[in-house]
Amino acid sequence: MTPLDRSVPPRQRSEEWYVVVPTSDEVVNDRRRTWSYGLDDTWFGGSVDSRWFHDGHIIANHPALPSWIRHANGVLNTAPLEDRFLDEGLPEHRATAAMLSPVVAYAASLLDGMCADHPVAITHGARMDMLRGLHRRAIMTLASVVADELAAWKATCTALGMPASTPYAADETTWPDMVERLPMLAHVAGTLVTHWLEYVAELLSRLASDAEALVELWPGTGVPAELLRVSLDAGDLHDHGRSVALMTFDGDRRCAYKPKDLRIVERTLDLFERLNAAADEPLLHIRPMVLRPGYAWEGFVTTAPCASLDDVALYYERFGAMVCMYEHLEARDLWLDNVVASASWPAVIDMEMVLQPRMSADAGIDAAERYAQHMLDESSLSTGLVVMSFPVGEGRPAEDMGALTPLRPFRTPFKARAELTGEVETGSDGHVTFEHPDYVPVFDGLHVDVRRWHDHVERGYARMDDLLAGPLHAVVHEWVLAVDPDIPVRSIHRDTWTCQRILQASTTSAALLSAWDRDASLNRLVKVATGTTKPGSVEHAIILSEIEQLRILDIPYFLTPVGDSGVRTSEGSSLGTVYDGAPLRRCIERVEHPIDPEFRRDVLRASIAIGAGGREDRPLMVDVAVEAFDPVGIIHTVARRLVDLTIRRDGRYAWIGAVRHAMLATTSIEVLRPTLLGSLGIAIALHEARAVADIGDVDAIISCVTQQAMREMGSANAIMRSGAALPAWVQDPLEGLPALEHGLAILTDGRYGRTRSFPMPDFDLADRVAIFAEHGRWFPERQLPERFDLSAVNGLAAIVRLAVAASVRNERVTI
Repeated sequence: MTPLDRSVPPRQRSEEWYVVVPTSDEVVNDRRRTWSYGLDDTWFGGSVDSRWFHDGHIIANHPALPSWIRHANGVLNTAPLEDRFLDEGLPEHRATAAMLSPVVAYAASLLDGMCADHPVAITHGARMDMLRGLHRRAIMTLASVVADELAAWKATCTALGMPASTPYAADETTWPDMVERLPMLAHVAGTLVTHWLEYVAELLSRLASDAEALVELWPGTGVPAELLRVSLDAGDLHDHGRSVALMTFDGDRRCAYKPKDLRIVERTLDLFERLNAAADEPLLHIRPMVLRPGYAWEGFVTTAPCASLDDVALYYERFGAMVCMYEHLEARDLWLDNVVASASWPAVIDMEMVLQPRMSADAGIDAAERYAQHMLDESSLSTGLVVMSFPVGEGRPAEDMGALTPLRPFRTPFKARAELTGEVETGSDGHVTFEHPDYVPVFDGLHVDVRRWHDHVERGYARMDDLLAGPLHAVVHEWVLAVDPDIPVRSIHRDTWTCQRILQASTTSAALLSAWDRDASLNRLVKVATGTTKPGSVEHAIILSEIEQLRILDIPYFLTPVGDSGVRTSEGSSLGTVYDGAPLRRCIERVEHPIDPEFRRDVLRASIAIGAGGREDRPLMVDVAVEAFDPVGIIHTVARRLVDLTIRRDGRYAWIGAVRHAMLATTSIEVLRPTLLGSLGIAIALHEARAVADIGDVDAIISCVTQQAMREMGSANAIMRSGAALPAWVQDPLEGLPALEHGLAILTDGRYGRTRSFPMPDFDLADRVAIFAEHGRWFPERQLPERFDLSAVNGLAAIVRLAVAASVRNERVTI
């Protein structure tokens, strides 16, 4: 067998163009065990063909032969690029460019023919940009392999007594040798080139068809004559390697090419234009667009500085209005990478993320918890425009990348190999970092400090909210009723960074040792899901689709029609119903029956307070010496406040509050879980408070939380019995089983659970009580709104328990 024969993925070995040969049962069974990751066939979507695990060979020139085989063979038979080409085209990291140059050189040999006789002249600079795009794809996909090869080269130099500075040498034997050792490298390289060629060919074909129509993006100009520059992959790779491309034509005319169905963007821009006209003022940013079936050309949003401080103020007021509008449209994933500051305009450049589907609530939670979650889902919290926390590694602080976060280098979960130093930016801990200044307005040559402009954001939000409820209400209502329910929107099931990490793990040297090792690296997704997913379920179908998309180097991409609750692949295949109702129906209900505006405005203030942009903006705690106060009075005031802030539905109770996640060093606004740091802690405070003060009838609240805690304890025990990996919260002393047992023992007078001793965290009680005593309120201006500071014992409940202890001792409290 040749290395190319060995590179065929398991499922393709049953195709007519591949001839299997007799292989021993021992080898077949060993490969099957590796591939399946210890799972039976039902987990892999049906019957498993034994031919997948046999050796065999490719039938050359078979009419059904996949393109990746032809292109992989082309790469293996292409010499590395000349030094001149490396200097001109890929100068960033010479050794990496040299190693990957056969991939680029083979593609370059085909590109000239694709560009010949094009009605828009494709300049040499644009062609070089396209090849750089392929190089970036290759290094992103094969970073681990490149690092391993460079490390081996350095070790060889050392062993032979050669200088450490000896440059890496690539020749005609480099790729054949690597593929001999790592057969699946051929499949990866062939897939990379196939997708890139098809993507570029499609882009050029569409440009030829639409060149005359593009003048709509630049009124008053002529048909573009030259494509000067093109930046490929200005977004993730989806749907067989397609991605956004930023294009520059003669006359410095720019646009964005987006190869996806963007009818929802066209509809949203239409709404914004109607609202601006009805208000007789420019409230929301709009841009021109040429819509085509399955793709679109959008006007390019250029960064530009603010001309004055008045422009900065206008920018943030418009930002607040934009937050309010996208909240009404239930937009998601609008983090800083999707926002551009263009003078006094904030602009979202990825508008396809409106009318997003919503996952069904956990069937086990009660009516009050479900409604509390619904309230949060209806707010701006989930848009990502204000705050959006990205986990970047266990034990490392999460990174706030909401579009109101201060400008700085942003950390990612990706660790850079030392051999690739210079290829990517890294922080002091070796993790990859990136900078994206485009989302921050510029004034007087400097990026604006967002923390000085929060009031303008809140003012702009409130004004837009009033307009949408008043004079602009009819415009939105008419628009939403006319939206075509068959228009699809993207639905995200797994965040991009996680998908990228899975993809990179499937292209390491170890994963490319054989076809079965690579599949096993992807089948881990199924293995991880066995504790929570059933074979044949919609969730199971989604995971299998993710694996198929990751196998061909795509970030998984799913669609949902706005009038539906199902999920589909990019090709339109239905995977089943998974969402809680239809996004369009929910938008209609939101327009006709909006959630309490004061609650939503508090969520905005809370989002600002918990984000990276809200910290240094907060005043310090008021320094007041409080010698004594009336404990019973404090108990009564605080306990009644805890009761007043409950969310009630069908005789059930819940709270929304700020939750501190110690492992991620971040705070989020959530429906409180029944833990000592959540509703269970509040119930304990009420239970103890009623023993010493008249706080009214709280029996129903305490009974409800007791049932919620017992439900949570049952879930934790079920996870432990299943043998699945335990979530971190199960063993947490303040949130897991120990805390549940302790709280239940208190609330039920020992009938359930058992009391334990807990090291309680520092609650800053002195500061909190001092502020209350001096001002009659809990927090200075611009801190977390009162209704959300219910993170149990580290908030109001802690003060209740302190006062209870003082009352029992019949003494006044000295802080």
